[in-house]
Amino acid sequence: MTKEDKIRQKLTERKRIANQQNAARLAKSKAYREAAPTPANLYNAFINWFFGTKQLGG
Repeated sequence: MTKEDKIRQKLTERKRIANQQNAARLAKSKAYREAAPTPANLYNAFINWFFGTKQLGG
């Protein structure tokens, strides 16, 4: 194996590891995004609770 082959192999290995880490990071952030309450969700839940429990114009 020539020096260039070794360098190329090392680079592809690093790239593969980086891709795995990136995929894991994306999956984690996607799961967090789906589980975490966003401000809009909290706002909607509050509006639904507030106007669902209080009678308007009563």
